[in-house]
Amino acid sequence: MPPPQFASSAADYLFSGTGAFGERVYYFSMKVTGMRDRLVGPYDSRSEAIKGIGLILDGVIDGFLECENDDR
Repeated sequence: MPPPQFASSAADYLFSGTGAFGERVYYFSMKVTGMRDRLVGPYDSRSEAIKGIGLILDGVIDGFLECENDDR
């Protein structure tokens, strides 16, 4: 069976807007099953927003790795 194909791109999760002082800022959309969708930011640059996504994903992965597996 072929691997699943995902039709999403950065355009689905990374957004730009205007900050309080008229500067361009970036947000990313975080969707977690069972929770409200959230916009995380603002970030001063697109690269900072992408780094922010990485930091959050690292934290989530660490949290899952710390969970004990009781499937013995």
